[in-house]
Amino acid sequence: MAGLIRRNASNISTAMPEFPTQDTSTWPYYSADQPEGYYLVRKGFAGGTAGRSIRTLLNATTSFSATLYNIDGTASTDGVWNGGMTIAEGAGSANADQFISAYMDTTDEVWYMLFADTSTSPDTWYFSKVNEAGTVTAIGNAQVGNASFDSQSYYGSYMGTLRRLGGDGSGNFGIYFTGTAGGNAAAAAPYRGCDITINATNGSLSYANMMPSTYGSVYPLMDNPYFGPSDNNIVGTVYGHWGGSGDNRPNSSTFGALANLTNGKGLRNVNTGGPTINNAPWGNGYRMIVERAATTYTCAQYYGTQYAPSIFNVDEVHAWLDEMAVYYGIL
Repeated sequence: MAGLIRRNASNISTAMPEFPTQDTSTWPYYSADQPEGYYLVRKGFAGGTAGRSIRTLLNATTSFSATLYNIDGTASTDGVWNGGMTIAEGAGSANADQFISAYMDTTDEVWYMLFADTSTSPDTWYFSKVNEAGTVTAIGNAQVGNASFDSQSYYGSYMGTLRRLGGDGSGNFGIYFTGTAGGNAAAAAPYRGCDITINATNGSLSYANMMPSTYGSVYPLMDNPYFGPSDNNIVGTVYGHWGGSGDNRPNSSTFGALANLTNGKGLRNVNTGGPTINNAPWGNGYRMIVERAATTYTCAQYYGTQYAPSIFNVDEVHAWLDEMAVYYGIL
């Protein structure tokens, strides 16, 4: 038949890369399987009481109420843990009103936390840490560069999750934000996004482009760049479902985004598989919430339940990012 062009189908994989399976290497700890809706539970402090975990509430942009439990489900009454740590207690300031992200450091044996005071213009971010004894240390605070970063929370659009740049016990912290033209700029095209560095000593902020000058788009690259960067500088996320609702979602496909921070190739909306397709994480909430630690990503749902699997090995997720980048032709 005239007009047909034969494509090189041999270069196209027919199988979408499998998402990693449940990681139980850090178990046991209380509610490790994320059984409750509206909560995220992460492993407690290394070197502390075995089996402890920290649970935070995920039902409003101003929710937090961090509670430390032992393996029997008894809540700690030590220090700020007594009755549940509030945002003001965690930040070390009554001005803070929203929780953004956190990182459990197994070397320092503290939980690092990032909060926002949305009453200033632009917002002020507070960086702090808490130990198992319930003692908070306020590390420092700084106003963000412009209003593009305002009103951020753990549920905020375009915000990633805290990561430690030198590994546990070493270096500053980073968090991605895709809602700027580039670096410390206003929200506008070409939306190259921002890699924000948080100084581990004083909480000061510095900014760099997330994507190189070879990238440009009318829209931000992705919501919530949670995963990565991989060894090949790939970042990505899984944040929704193509179809289905509630308990019907296992039979639907998830979607997300991928980006290569080196060559500037990015895909805002990609099919990332699904729970019955390639083990992609899923739930019945409005959005998946992710918190990173040295070896794990812990997933939960905003205003809903995260279904198993919910905890994944960092290296395996990064390998999946690389495989997906090859699958979609950006690596």
